[in-house]
Amino acid sequence: MTRSPFEQKFVSIKEIYARPTKIQHWQLRDLVHCDDDYFIYCVSDRCTVRYDTRSDKSTEIQKLSFTPTSLAVGSGFIAAGGQCSQLDVRHVENGSLVQSGGLGASVNNALHIGSPAPSQLRLYVANNDQSVRVFALATMRPLARISTPTPSNYCALAPGGGLLACVGDAPDRGAPAVYLYRPMPAGYVAFGALRGYSDAGMSCAWSPSGACLAAASQDGRCTIWDTRTRQAVAQVRAGGACRCVKWAGGGADLLACSEHESNVHIIDSRTWASQKITLAPGGEEPHISGLAFAPSGRRLFVGLSGAGLALLDVDTLARTTFAAGDVN
Repeated sequence: MTRSPFEQKFVSIKEIYARPTKIQHWQLRDLVHCDDDYFIYCVSDRCTVRYDTRSDKSTEIQKLSFTPTSLAVGSGFIAAGGQCSQLDVRHVENGSLVQSGGLGASVNNALHIGSPAPSQLRLYVANNDQSVRVFALATMRPLARISTPTPSNYCALAPGGGLLACVGDAPDRGAPAVYLYRPMPAGYVAFGALRGYSDAGMSCAWSPSGACLAAASQDGRCTIWDTRTRQAVAQVRAGGACRCVKWAGGGADLLACSEHESNVHIIDSRTWASQKITLAPGGEEPHISGLAFAPSGRRLFVGLSGAGLALLDVDTLARTTFAAGDVN
């Protein structure tokens, strides 16, 4: 299933902004988010910051009592989670508080904002105590607690809200890689599992159509499944542990997966070919704190801990004129 490199390079490094991001946990690397083509959200010590690439100005959104291990931005909200179950949720525009406190659990490994149905905005909190907690985002009213077979490292809701995917620490080599849950009126019910790697799953992301799911794993793999057949259709093997995976919108038909240090892999979902980009400003090999596509799919932002925020350009014109079959 491993695919060859791109025949044509669609993604290139354009700029590195002097806005270093921080990492709290050595494995948890989803600390860069983007809800606009020019605004980037990242972690700076005990703050979350919005950086405007046009004006070169930063705005502090959250001033926290902890350094975040997890971050989510979407639908006008920002949420930060901590090493000791801390959770701070605010409105992005004015920074007004929705909730601040703790869940009384373990590490909040990942946060995800999604809607299982229209007008049902939810915050999903993947916790190290083998659970995913679900909250009504506007009020933070608890709605469900999903028990997972392993510590939950990440979760992502499919477009349309039909399935929730969870990845976590694998108990043994024969364990499933991804667990699927379906939202129901009375809660979330198990809906099967996907197999494809043998170590901890660190991140997962759905394609814009919901037909494919990608996961990044500790054993250096980015695996992609067709969720209609539940079969793995491609796998890219990296040189180091894979930490974060994101799918591009805007019809770009691309996904990106980051390694622990320096390297980002760009994968073409039309052919499953891949391109590796190494980010090493000044000859250093920075840890990658996260990555995020702009909503248009024309830009990819990568956080380099202590080194800055890298901007990668996607050649969308070349993408639309590239002849290939099997479009996702």
